[in-house]
Amino acid sequence: MAGEWLTSREAARRLGVSAATLYAYVSRGLLRSEATEGRRDRRYRADDISRLKRRREVGRKAESIANHALDFGTPVLESALTLIEDNRLYYRGRDTTELARTASLEEVACLLWDCGEPPFSDDNLPPMTTALRRA
Repeated sequence: MAGEWLTSREAARRLGVSAATLYAYVSRGLLRSEATEGRRDRRYRADDISRLKRRREVGRKAESIANHALDFGTPVLESALTLIEDNRLYYRGRDTTELARTASLEEVACLLWDCGEPPFSDDNLPPMTTALRRA
């Protein structure tokens, strides 16, 4: 199925929806389509159709979603904070293994919080109260 393309009619049939619903899925970003050269018709990747069909079968109930949470592969979220690539974890572009070897906890916190002023300087700490001393 990898690399297989479907016409809009085939894609709609596999999903059990109308052509209008298929186009709505594309406009909502649930499916990708591309133009078919020399024709007005669009084509759809078969694996995208299968993935959407599985998602629709899982439904919206919390229990069903939890039971199938990783069935769709690794979650993909855009983030300026973290990157997971080639089995490595990065915080703001810095390799976390290297950070663990060379940076202090406070330095990593500053990196994660993206703060200009060091949050752990004496003038940023709360006053030393009796309750804080006890804690």
